[in-house]
Amino acid sequence: MTSPAPAVGRRYRFSIVRVLLFGVLLSLLTAACLYVYHTAVTFYHARLLDAGKKSIAWFVEQIGYSLPFISICLFHAAVYHRHDRRDGVAQREMLWEVVFVAFFTYGVLLPYMNGLSRDMYLAAVESGATIPETEAGVPWTLMMKLHDWFIRFTVPLLVLTIFHSMRAKREIERPETEVPEELLTVDEYRSRARKAAEAGRIPDETEAQV
Repeated sequence: MTSPAPAVGRRYRFSIVRVLLFGVLLSLLTAACLYVYHTAVTFYHARLLDAGKKSIAWFVEQIGYSLPFISICLFHAAVYHRHDRRDGVAQREMLWEVVFVAFFTYGVLLPYMNGLSRDMYLAAVESGATIPETEAGVPWTLMMKLHDWFIRFTVPLLVLTIFHSMRAKREIERPETEVPEELLTVDEYRSRARKAAEAGRIPDETEAQV
C-alpha cells in the first residue's frame, strides 16, 4: 500500500498589495543606499585618494554605485526564494517592484535632492560661505556630488526590468511543475517510467530503480 503524495501548497498568486509593500521597502532601501554613498563611501573614497591608494578608492566607489543593485537582488532572493513557482507570478511582482523603485528614485527622490541642493546653495550664498567649484567653474553643490549616482543607477534598473520581464514571459509560456519529483509517490514514478519507455526514451537511474 503506497502512501498518498503530499498535498501541494496554496498557489502563489499575484498581489498588488505585496508589490506596493515591497516597492516601498525597496525604495526606502534605495534611499538608504544613496545616504551611505553620500556619507561613508564618499568619506572613505576621499581618504583613500589622499593616501595614494587609487585602486582601492576606485573599488570603494564602484561598490557605492552598485550598492542599490546588490540590495534589490538580495531582498528579492530573500523574500521570493520559497514562493517562486517558476510560473511567472514572482517575476511579474519583482518587475513591478523595480518599476516602483524607478518611479520613486526619479520622480520623488531626485526632485527632493535637487530642491535640497538648491536650498543649501542659496543658504551658503546668503551667508557668504565659500563654495567650492569644479575646474569648469561650476559650483560643487550637493547635486553635483550625487548626479553620477543617479545616472549610473539607470543601468541596473534597466537590466533588472528587462531580466524580470523576459523571465516572466518565458515562465508563462513554459511553466514548470509545482510538485518536486521527490514528493511523487512510487506509483507516479512508475507511471513516468512507463510513459518514458513507451515514448522510446530510456528511463533515468531513479526511475529504473523504482
